[in-house]
Amino acid sequence: MKRVFFFLLICAFSAAASEVAGRWDVKAQSPGGRQYKLELELTAQGDKLSGSMSSTAGSVPLEEVLFSGNQLTYKFSVNAGVYVIKLALENGVLKGTYTTPDGTSGPVVASRAAANADFAGKWIISTTDPDGNGQKLGLTLKEEAGALAGSLLLPDGLPVPLAELKRDGSELTFKVTVEGAAYSVKLALDQGSLKGSYTGPSGSGHPILATR
Repeated sequence: MKRVFFFLLICAFSAAASEVAGRWDVKAQSPGGRQYKLELELTAQGDKLSGSMSSTAGSVPLEEVLFSGNQLTYKFSVNAGVYVIKLALENGVLKGTYTTPDGTSGPVVASRAAANADFAGKWIISTTDPDGNGQKLGLTLKEEAGALAGSLLLPDGLPVPLAELKRDGSELTFKVTVEGAAYSVKLALDQGSLKGSYTGPSGSGHPILATR
């Protein structure tokens, strides 16, 4: 009987750890109102969790990672200073606070990072050209070695490769050059569609809607 109880206890801890395993897009706010975007990676190995926090400045390993009930806590060190994170899992979102080495604290919200598979495939773009005329374009996105790559199909059938293609959670940005003119595109995944805008050489924005 004791062995059965011990086995069930291990299974429960493993299931709990897997609840938060994966990649999360983290947003933290300083007391002065500055927003920070980071990435949280959690890996479950049995009943244990490990992971890392990443930003444009680099990545650091997590310490003392614990998930119990719906509470996730962990620490990480930057320049010999220890940061403490306390989060609660509510409706698929992690919410809580961070505390810096000097005792300053602020709010933290983390949501599941969108998978590249959500973007990969062929899309039909509905937009307008700089003169305001309606236009249909093709957008192909594919995953290559864990990253996204793609091309824009012009009305004349000419494919143009995407440059500086980046995914940040549910947002996608890239640049494309057509007939010597550079365009910047920003899209967000919204209920199966991509919505956003592009900015051309004139600096004015034009709405974009992309559907499968």
